[in-house]
Amino acid sequence: NLVIQFVKDGKFGNKVINFTISDLNLFGNYVDSVIKEGIELIHNKFYKILTNQGLTPMESIEKDFDPDIHEAITKIPAPKDKMKGKVIDVIEKGYTLNEKVIRFAKVVVGE
Repeated sequence: NLVIQFVKDGKFGNKVINFTISDLNLFGNYVDSVIKEGIELIHNKFYKILTNQGLTPMESIEKDFDPDIHEAITKIPAPKDKMKGKVIDVIEKGYTLNEKVIRFAKVVVGE
């Protein structure tokens, strides 16, 4: 607050403002990096626990659309003829647990 007040009063000038903004950016980048790394560690640990219990993410891109495991959110023109009836994009990944679908993959299908 002291630095901010001096800057407002015009007693330190642009050098302090530039220094403070640079430090703020560095600190923000560091915090973002640390938070991201921490979240990734938690995610990976949680993912490993679930996969050890039989959770499997579906691989749907370029696979034939299958209503038993996929939910078509929309259809778009296929970029190539061979992509007609196939999954072009995944909006939300699907999962199986011990080979039983517990969440359908929400997908975009080529037509």
